[in-house]
Order: sequence, then structure tokens, then C-alpha cells
Amino acid sequence: LIENHSDGNAFQIAEVHAMRGEIDLAFQWLERGISERDAGVTHARMDPRLRKLHGDPRWVPLLTRIGLDS
Repeated sequence: LIENHSDGNAFQIAEVHAMRGEIDLAFQWLERGISERDAGVTHARMDPRLRKLHGDPRWVPLLTRIGLDS
């Protein structure tokens, strides 16, 4: 996925890493998604594939940056 489809798919790659429990990599790809203005990040708050990230201290600040903290 990363090798062939990383451009414009940062959010989907973050989802895969999150589901695999690769929390740091998931956050790295979410940050890339924000930088690239990947529309998928607007679904982060309700995406069940990102559930493993919810307990991480980076989660709420990330939602705040996206504008999804309320």
C-alpha cells in the first residue's frame, strides 16, 4: 500500500497501522494526512479503525488541530 499508493492515501495508511497496533506509525501517517490535506482525516473522530489511538495522549491534540475536538 505504501509503496504503490502513498500519495493521497495517508489517512488509509494510518488506519492500517492503527488496526495493526502500530500507534506511532499511525500518528505519523495522520500527521502526513493533515499536511497533505487528505480529506479522510475529517473522519478520524468516528472511524472505528482508529479506536486504538483514542487512549494515546496525542489523540485529542490531533483532533483539535483537525477541528474535531468538540
